[in-house]
Amino acid sequence: MPRREAPLGLERAIWVSRFDWRTAEDIEQLVAHAADLGFRAMLFQVRGNGTVLYPSQHEVWSDAMRFEDPGFDPLDVAIRAALQHGVQLHAWINLMSGWSGVREPADPRQLWLSHPEWFLRDGTGEREPLSAQGYVGLNPCLPEVRHYLSELCLELARVPGVAGVHLDYVRFTSGDQLGGIERFPDDELTRTRFQIDKGLDATVHKVAFRQWKIDCVTALVAQVRARMRADGGKVLLSAAVFADPIRANAAGQDWPTWTQRGLLDALLTMSYTEDDATFRRFVEAACARSGRAAVIAGVGLYKHQDSLQTVRQMDLAKRVGAAGVALFSYGEMVKPERATFAHDLAQWLKQ
Repeated sequence: MPRREAPLGLERAIWVSRFDWRTAEDIEQLVAHAADLGFRAMLFQVRGNGTVLYPSQHEVWSDAMRFEDPGFDPLDVAIRAALQHGVQLHAWINLMSGWSGVREPADPRQLWLSHPEWFLRDGTGEREPLSAQGYVGLNPCLPEVRHYLSELCLELARVPGVAGVHLDYVRFTSGDQLGGIERFPDDELTRTRFQIDKGLDATVHKVAFRQWKIDCVTALVAQVRARMRADGGKVLLSAAVFADPIRANAAGQDWPTWTQRGLLDALLTMSYTEDDATFRRFVEAACARSGRAAVIAGVGLYKHQDSLQTVRQMDLAKRVGAAGVALFSYGEMVKPERATFAHDLAQWLKQ
C-alpha cells in the first residue's frame, strides 16, 4: 500500500503536556519556540485525569488550577499563538483516564466522586486502586461513558482554531500490573451489559467476553468519529497507540481495526525505544497495517542519550514509509541536560 500523506502539519509535530507550562506567557513562548525550530503541528494537552484546561460544559477545571477558572483559557492562548506562528493546534486528551494520584479529588464534581459507577471495577466490584503510578480509568463498555466522552470530544472539535482532536489513553488503564482486561472490567454491571449485547454468560464465554471488551474501545473511537462528523465538521482525529500490536491488544487497543475502518486520520505510534532496530520494526509494522490512516512515528526523546539517535530515528521513520514524526515531548527537549537537542533537531526539521 502506498504511503498515506500526513494531514498538513502533522509531518513535523511535537507533544506539549500539561506539565510543560504554568502561565499564559509560558504557552505563548513555547509555541513561538516550537515554531522557530520548525515544528508545524502541536499536540497540546487539555485533558489529563478527568479534568480539563479549557472552559467546558461537561468537565471540571484541572486540579492544577484548583478546579477553578485560572483567569485565562489555556487552549485559547495556545490556539492564538499557534495561528500567529503558522502552527496547527491539535487538542490532546487522555480519553479514558478518570483520575490519578493517591488521593481522591478535592472537588465533588470530579468524576471519581460524581460518577463512581463509570470506573473500571474487578470481579469483586472494587475499582482500580488509586496509585501514584498512573491513572484509574473509565469503563468504555458502558454506553453512558461512551456518550460522555464522545460529547467531550465534540465540544473540543467545535472550538474555533482547533485543527484536530488527539486521543491518548484510548485503552484500558489497568495494564499489565493489574492484570489488564482479564481483570478489569469484570464487575456485575459490565457482565450484564455483555449479556444484553451478546446473549452470552461472561463467566462461561471468557474469550468472547475479552473480545467484546476490546470491541467496546473500538465502539468508543467510532462514536467519537461519528459525533465529530455529524455536523459536517472537518477537524482531524488522531490517536496515540502502542506501537507493538501485541501490547496494544492486551490493553484493548485494536488500532488495526480502527485504521481499516477509516476511524482515524492519523495514527501516532508510541514507538519509544533506545534501540533503533526495534524502532524500525515498530514503524514498519504500523505502516503495513495503517489502512486509511497516515502513520506518524512517535519518537521518545526521553529514551535517547543524545540528539544523534533522535535524528537517526526520524530518518528511519521517513525511510520506512512513515508520513511524519511526532516528538515526545517538548518538556523533555528543553531539559537542561539536553541543551543541544533543540538546535540539532531544528537542522532536521527545517530540511
